[in-house]
Amino acid sequence: SQLTAPVEVMAILANGKTQTIGHILPADYDVLTRLKTNLTNVKTIRLQSDATFNIREIAALATAAKEFITIDLLQPKIIGWIETRHWAGEGTATATELLLSADNKKWYKVADLNPSSLQTIVTKVAPPVKARYIKVAHTLVENDWNKVFLWKINAYDQNGPFGQMPIAQKNKHSFRELLGVNAIWGWGHKSYAGLLKENEGPGLYNSIASHARNYHFIKWEVTDPDHTPDYKAMAEGKGMEAQAWLDWDREYKVWQAKDLRVHAAVKFGEIDANKWDRPYESAYKYAYAFAEHFGPTHGNGLVDVMEIGNEPWYYEADLYKNILLGMAKGAKAADPKMFVLPCALQSAFPQNENEGLFKNYMGARITPQIAPYLDGINVHYYSWTHRADGTRIAVHPEDPASDMRGILNDIRFRNKNMPDKPIYVTEWGWDSDGGGEDCTHSECVSEQAQAIYAIRALLMYARLGVDGMTWFFYANEGPNSSLFTRSGLTSSPSKGFQKKKSYYALQSFIKTLGDKHFLKVIKEDQQGWVYLLGDKKGKPTHLVAWKAVSEKDKKSYEISIPYKKEIKSIMNLDGAINEAPKATNLKPRNGQLRIRISAIPVVLTIE
Repeated sequence: SQLTAPVEVMAILANGKTQTIGHILPADYDVLTRLKTNLTNVKTIRLQSDATFNIREIAALATAAKEFITIDLLQPKIIGWIETRHWAGEGTATATELLLSADNKKWYKVADLNPSSLQTIVTKVAPPVKARYIKVAHTLVENDWNKVFLWKINAYDQNGPFGQMPIAQKNKHSFRELLGVNAIWGWGHKSYAGLLKENEGPGLYNSIASHARNYHFIKWEVTDPDHTPDYKAMAEGKGMEAQAWLDWDREYKVWQAKDLRVHAAVKFGEIDANKWDRPYESAYKYAYAFAEHFGPTHGNGLVDVMEIGNEPWYYEADLYKNILLGMAKGAKAADPKMFVLPCALQSAFPQNENEGLFKNYMGARITPQIAPYLDGINVHYYSWTHRADGTRIAVHPEDPASDMRGILNDIRFRNKNMPDKPIYVTEWGWDSDGGGEDCTHSECVSEQAQAIYAIRALLMYARLGVDGMTWFFYANEGPNSSLFTRSGLTSSPSKGFQKKKSYYALQSFIKTLGDKHFLKVIKEDQQGWVYLLGDKKGKPTHLVAWKAVSEKDKKSYEISIPYKKEIKSIMNLDGAINEAPKATNLKPRNGQLRIRISAIPVVLTIE
């Protein structure tokens, strides 16, 4: 029957008093009616009306409803790091809690999360907690019906998803040998490098870099990836099929004359995958022609390293594997001494092959059949992570949440699948302001931060045993701030290639320590990072020390390290122009050396 009179809903309190909460009107008889109140100590809910009525459903909540998931790890684990993708849905939750428990009864709240965050969010548990159960609880918006979601929970100890740093060993490469710079034909001048002034193009960056990496576009050479480039005709001044003006020899000879070894990243990822009619055969012929012309044995020796792709991550694995195998075999057939790398790949996130746009998992693209034709692996790393609201930001290189830590997985992959082969980091860096250009996108850091992070990352990766580090990019690009347009060591061409602090910092580092090698870790913890550097024979010459914190931390800290030798001079690597060592007489006491450190790396000269 229909409701013919209003129904009054009342609360009877613990003290016996009655208070009206609201009314159900005849027009709402077949509708779920929601009434809200801030009353406390309610003992009874009473409904009354002047007419008869039926009750189909009634419920009361003291607080908003919650939905939760509890993960049982089956045994207690040390938890210091939790990753969640916990987007609850569009307007479905007002709050999200992350909790831990040892017994599924007493819960410890780790964090209040943002239920609207779309990205994977890292929550550090400090100090780490021993727990068996992990709970994520959404507080629901009070709708008549509601659904919420939880997409992922990963838990680790305090070392996070990338694990512990491996035992350090002496790096066989000097810092000058390690460091290079990414560039492009003409170095932003829109003309051959040979037409530039002495201190322009390669002449501007060779005080920092020992090699330069060029984006060697196939589409500049041929109109179809199944066509084989005619480098002989190019060398005779007849240009290339796609660009009649192109002469790689003319460009690369100048780079080499400026003491920059040439790394050519053969770039084809922007070519539609369907354009490859015969991927293996065409790739083989391309690389054979490339190595025969540019290689050290039969060619002109202008190219030291050939990379098979830059980031062709839109290609499916099967297509890329065919191209990779074809090019690697073709290059080695033409010149066994041509140093061949795959495109940039990673081994930290296998799910990338099935999720999102960028398909770049090393394990899916370097097979046991292909690995023997490769001389190493190739990775790109930028020091990014995400804030709690899902915004991607740049952080200092040692941050356990930084993507740069992904190289630890690559080292393990290499050790297991391609033992003793080198690892090249062919892109890395930070975006910053400087040189008269602002930097406003979320991944920006300050000009000072770019400078000191560059030094610290170079040191950290040398300690991890990498074989090459190629900074991206030689100069800023474009008038507007967006990702990678502010990665340069100098300003953009329109601002006259003004040197940024990162340029001066790396220049000072190479001038002072370019012929030195990483030798060993003296200290690497929350108090400070201290590395011992020395000559190629292993004789110690310098200490480098810093606090592994954000550049925004302006404090200095005193630490003590076990060291017995006197310090002769000291120098900060902060990007100042013409920074030079300053004499000091810092002496150890009782086998301990006390020094002050900050976010800015300091070089201590021993001998």
